[in-house]
Amino acid sequence: MEFPLLARSILHRWDPTSIPDEPLTSTLLVAPIQGYIRSIPIGSGALKKKFPVIIALALLACSDKNAPDVAILVPADNDEVSGIVTVKVAASDDEEMDKVELIINGDLFETIKGEKLAYEFSWDTDEGENGEYSLLAKAHDKAGNSAMSDIVNVTVLNTRTYKFMNVSWDEIYFTFLDIEDVISWNDSIEVEVPKNYGEANFYGYSGQICGNTIYWNADIEIGSDDATWYFWVNPTYFYLLLSNQSTVYIDCTYINKDLPQGESLCDIAIPNDNAIYRMGYYYAYSNSNVYCYLLNHPQYESVYVDPISLPGEVSQYYYFETGLFKTIRGPVTILPDDAAERDDLRSGLISRERVTLQKLPFETSRLRNIK
Repeated sequence: MEFPLLARSILHRWDPTSIPDEPLTSTLLVAPIQGYIRSIPIGSGALKKKFPVIIALALLACSDKNAPDVAILVPADNDEVSGIVTVKVAASDDEEMDKVELIINGDLFETIKGEKLAYEFSWDTDEGENGEYSLLAKAHDKAGNSAMSDIVNVTVLNTRTYKFMNVSWDEIYFTFLDIEDVISWNDSIEVEVPKNYGEANFYGYSGQICGNTIYWNADIEIGSDDATWYFWVNPTYFYLLLSNQSTVYIDCTYINKDLPQGESLCDIAIPNDNAIYRMGYYYAYSNSNVYCYLLNHPQYESVYVDPISLPGEVSQYYYFETGLFKTIRGPVTILPDDAAERDDLRSGLISRERVTLQKLPFETSRLRNIK
């Protein structure tokens, strides 16, 4: 029963014989000495009993007026959070708890009712934007008292995975946001970027022994989804793979020798160790050629193919194997270091220039985004 507050004074004794016979419209809360508490109408027969009572004009002073204790345990103030966060709140009362509310940035997030050993709220931070958030817990007891916790400030930082695929023949050295790294040839790398970051620049360049440096420069829009980007080289260039199968060193190599468009010199000695060397990117013409000059060979000054055949595809390459005057027919996706595996590859050798090249399944664009 809910008792009206009649006055804000201390308890005092009162003689009920002074109450008139006619009933009054008010109700008093009386307490006999024995300690039994009840509500009776003023002037009723029950008040005619001649025993002292204590008028509880302010009996509510004896009820629960203590506010609950409440605190946010997890996360801690100034934490960085992401994904689904369990917000843990401790709340207790000297009588009985009614409910605990979690308030995020001033808005009620969730209410948990009843008495609990621990109050745990599941907050999916990825449903909102990255940024600063304030957490506040408010506890209520059954008597209507309430209390608020200290504010806990956190930073939400959810990321997306961007995968960069290198389908060229050289390493790609790149910078993206504050990330600096290298993508090996025929390999990929994954980076974590802030969700909905907006536009970010990818700048990369090829690492090479000789030849032309290839550059990639693209403004990439970072949104709410993961994404994959492929990096390749357009058909303006071809990549030279060289294996020295002769009995002497290769002293130097000319590419596009004597062409009016200009020739390139790779002035690096290649040992006759049967290994496959990546020689870099060169301009691809309809009459491109490769000349390898031998060091102190008893019979030949050079070994060459003029012209070479190029398919006009993205990330195209030309493999030149000297000594046997043969080239790989293809396809080749990985060039192994193991001699036995190289022998398996050479099962497709023919005694003339390559007939076909592997066609990579990509469009003839240097850069394409596939989500």
